[in-house]
Amino acid sequence: MSRTVLAASTLAAALALTGVTAGAAAAAAPAGSVQAATPIIVDHGDLTRVHVVLGIASSIALRFDECASCGYHWAFLKKPSKTLISKTSRSRPANNPPGVVGGSGKHVFTFTGLQEGATTAKVAYYPPGKDADPVRVVTIRLKVND
Repeated sequence: MSRTVLAASTLAAALALTGVTAGAAAAAAPAGSVQAATPIIVDHGDLTRVHVVLGIASSIALRFDECASCGYHWAFLKKPSKTLISKTSRSRPANNPPGVVGGSGKHVFTFTGLQEGATTAKVAYYPPGKDADPVRVVTIRLKVND
C-alpha cells in the first residue's frame, strides 16, 4: 500500500514530496517564473492512496498507464467537489500501428484548487465489459489552502 503526501504552492511554485511512494515524478517552474508547470505524479502500478495539498490556482496531475485498445480504461469512481477542485481527465492511446491492440497508453487526471477546503476523489481502472467491477481503485484526498 502506498501513500504519497504532496504540497504545492502557487507563491513559491514549488512541490514538496514526503512519505513513502511507489514512484513520483515532479516538475516545478524555475525560480522567478510567474506560472508553475503542473507537477505530475507518475503511477508505477501500486499507488492506492494519494494525499495532495494545493494552493488556490495550483495544479497537480496523476498519470496512469492504460490499455484502451484492449478495453481497459480509467474513469472517476467518485468526483471531487466541483466548488473546491477543477478537474480534467484525458486519455492518450498507445502509439500502435493501425489494427494493433495492446501497449500502454496514458491517462492523466489533473486537479486545480479553486477555494479552500477538503474533498476526496476516487479513480478506478475498469476491464472490458459492460458493468464490470474495477480491478483497481486509487483514492485521492485533496486539500486546498488559501
